Amino acid sequence: MYPPTIGGWIRSIGGAKLVVTDSFHGLVFSLIYHRNVIVYALDNGRTSRMKDLLKLAGLENRFFTNIEDLKASSVMKEKIDYNEVDKRLQNIRETSWNFLKNMK
Repeated sequence: MYPPTIGGWIRSIGGAKLVVTDSFHGLVFSLIYHRNVIVYALDNGRTSRMKDLLKLAGLENRFFTNIEDLKASSVMKEKIDYNEVDKRLQNIRETSWNFLKNMK
């Protein structure tokens, strides 16, 4: 789904019950808005940022490259524990900020 504006695209993600995306930014906004998200993308070497972010968030089971694997999975029905995701991402943010503050 591609609304005509970036704002419309972001609002679509913010209002969705389930986001299926093949883009890094779709994943990022889904995490920001605490949406149930699945990444369905070609594993063509351009997915490393999405895989890395999913792993950092503890959601690596939400990456699919095969529609049959996605259909066979129960992940679409599983709610994401955003308390845990937010804790994990906050720890990474703090580590990053501390690194930047201590650079000389």
